[in-house]
Amino acid sequence: MTFRRITITMSLALCACLAHLAAQYATGQELRRIEQPRDDGYPSYFDQQSEFRDYQPSAFRLAALEAEQVEQAPAVEGQPVYGGDYAASYGHHYGGNLAVVGGVEATFLFPILDSGNASVFVEDYFGAYNTLYASNAVSLDDEMFVSPRIWIGLQHCSGWGINARMFRLGDSDSVFVPDPPFFLQSHYATSRLRAETFDVELTKNWCNYYGDGRNFAFGFRYANLEASELVESHVEANGDFAQAMGLTDRYFDGPGFTFAYGGTKATCGCCGVNLFFNFRGSFLWGDIRNAAQTTAFAFDPGVAGAATDFSTAVAETDDMTFIGEIQLGVRWQHQLQCCCARAFLITALDYQYWHVYGGFAAAGSTAFTDDVQITALATAGDLELHLIGVTVGTGLIW
Repeated sequence: MTFRRITITMSLALCACLAHLAAQYATGQELRRIEQPRDDGYPSYFDQQSEFRDYQPSAFRLAALEAEQVEQAPAVEGQPVYGGDYAASYGHHYGGNLAVVGGVEATFLFPILDSGNASVFVEDYFGAYNTLYASNAVSLDDEMFVSPRIWIGLQHCSGWGINARMFRLGDSDSVFVPDPPFFLQSHYATSRLRAETFDVELTKNWCNYYGDGRNFAFGFRYANLEASELVESHVEANGDFAQAMGLTDRYFDGPGFTFAYGGTKATCGCCGVNLFFNFRGSFLWGDIRNAAQTTAFAFDPGVAGAATDFSTAVAETDDMTFIGEIQLGVRWQHQLQCCCARAFLITALDYQYWHVYGGFAAAGSTAFTDDVQITALATAGDLELHLIGVTVGTGLIW
C-alpha cells in the first residue's frame, strides 16, 4: 500500500513538472512570435488589423519611431546656391538665421563697339599720295578684356537677402605707324573703353514644384560708360609740313533700377553639380555727353606762312540707358570640413548689351598750303556695346 502511494505521488510530481515546462515553452514561443516578423506566409489576426499592428511592441517599430523623432540635417549636395544669386532652399541655412555669401568672378570678354568715327585725310597736290587715316585702324573687337565682378551679401533663412555687387571693365589700345619712305608721313591712333556698374539689391530665393532653386532680385544700380577714339597724322611734302587730329568722346553716367531672375537645375543627386541661368535688366537715367574735336595745321617755310583750324562740338542731354545681361553655366559646390561653410565654383557663358541713346556732335578742320592739304573730321553719336565671353568664379557661403 505504501509503495502504491509513493508511485502515485511521484507520477503527480512528474506531471506537474512537465506541465510547468510546457507552459514556459509556450510562453517563450508566443513572445518570440510577437518580437519577430512572421515568415510563414499566413498573416495573423494582428497583422490583418492595422489598429493592432501599429501597436505591436516590435523592436523594428520602436527603431522606426525613434528615427521619425530625429530632425534630419539639411542636405548639402544638390542644394541651390549663389550663381551670381545665392538661393537657400526650404529655409536651410548655416550659422543661425543669417548666412554670409560672397564671391569673385573673372570675366573674359570681347567687346563689339560701334566706332565714333574720327578720321584724317591727307592730300598731296602733286599726286604723290592721297591717304585717309581713321580711328578704326585700332579696333578693340579683337581684344580680350579681363575684368572682375565682386559681390557680398546676407541671406536670411526665410529666403530674403541683400547683396552688393561691383563690375568694372576698362582697357585701351593704340598703334603708331611711320610710313616710308624716310618717315615723311605717319599716323597714330588710339581707342579706349571703360564700363562700370555698382548694385545694391534685395533678393528672394525659393524652390519650385520640382525642387529646383529660383531667385529674384530688385534694387538700385549706378553705371557709367565711356568710349573715346583719337587719330593723328602728320606729313611733309615738298618742304611743306601739315598735321591734323580728330578726337571723339562718348560718355554716360547715372542711377537707375535693376532686376534679375535666375535658377538652378540639379544634374545629379549627390555630386553637387548644378546647371544655372541668370537674366538681368537695368534701366538708368543720367547725363549723356557726346563730344567731337578736330585740329588742322599747315606750314610753308618758303613764304613764312601758316594756317590753322580748330573746331569743337559738344552735345549734352538726359536720357535713358538700357543694360541687359545673360549668364548660362555650371556650378559645383562642396561642404568644407575645416569650417561651417560651403565653397562653390562656377563657369558660364556671359553676354552684356549696353545701349546709350541721345546726343550727336560733329566737328571738322582743314588747313593747306600750295603743296599739301590736310583735313580732320570727327563725329560722336549713339553708343552701342556688346560684350561676349566667359566667366569663371568662386565664393563661400557661411
